[in-house]
Amino acid sequence: MNTSLPYGDFPQDPARDADRWVADARGDEAVETRRREHRARQLRADATSLSAALDAAVGVPVVLVLSTGERTPVVITELGADHIEVRSLANTRWIPLRVVVAIESDRAFVVDAEELVEPTVLLVDVLESLAADDRRVALTLSGGTVVRGEFVAVGAAATLRLSDTHKHLLVAVDSIESITLVD
Repeated sequence: MNTSLPYGDFPQDPARDADRWVADARGDEAVETRRREHRARQLRADATSLSAALDAAVGVPVVLVLSTGERTPVVITELGADHIEVRSLANTRWIPLRVVVAIESDRAFVVDAEELVEPTVLLVDVLESLAADDRRVALTLSGGTVVRGEFVAVGAAATLRLSDTHKHLLVAVDSIESITLVD
C-alpha cells in the first residue's frame, strides 16, 4: 500500500498534521495580535498629534502659536496635507503645518483616530490657485520679512510680482511661513 502524499515522500500522520495546523494558527494569531497592537499604538499617536487636533478644531475659534512667536486668534477653515487655511476678522491665511507649534482653545479636542482622513491638498496647490486667480497676497518669509504682490509662477519656488516695485521675487516655497490674502 502506498501511503506517501502527492507532494512528498512521508507517510500521512493526522496527529502531526493537526499539531502543525494548530502551531500555524497560533503563529498567525500572534502575528495578527501584534498587528492590532501596533495599529492601536499608531491610532493613539495619530489621535494625540497636533495635526489631529487641528483637524478636530476646524470651524472652532482657536489661538495658534507659530514658530515666529506670533499668537494669532483664528478659525481653522481647512486642513491640508502640509498647511492649514485660517480666517481671522481681517483676512484669510494659509500657514504651513511646520510653522504651527501649538493650538490653544477653550476646550480639549477629542479625536477619533479611526475617523481621521488624510488631507490631500498641498500648499503648492493653494499657491497655484492664487496665481491662476491673480490674487494679491502678503507673504511672511522665514526671518519675518513680509512681501506683497501677485504670484506669477509656482513650483518648488514661487515667483511673485511685487506690488510696490513691480519687480519679480523668486521665493523658495519652503521659506514661506504664511500667505495672507490682501484683497
